Amino acid sequence: MLFRRLGLFEQVTHESDNEIVGITIQFENDFKGAGRSEILTPSYVARKSSKGSIIAQFKEGRYRVTFSEIRSRV
Repeated sequence: MLFRRLGLFEQVTHESDNEIVGITIQFENDFKGAGRSEILTPSYVARKSSKGSIIAQFKEGRYRVTFSEIRSRV
């Protein structure tokens, strides 16, 4: 599956044709990619990296991603 090949997961706990569940790798918070500026982004978000649990669900032409148990690191 594409998500596994992209290396976004540290650990995959469940994978099927329409869902993937796992723990993400540590990543930098991309507030600029979300269209925000550093001045308008809270400092506890702008200067940290995050990691957490993710559930990605797929349907024909649609998808849903849930990010939970978020842990941040300076």
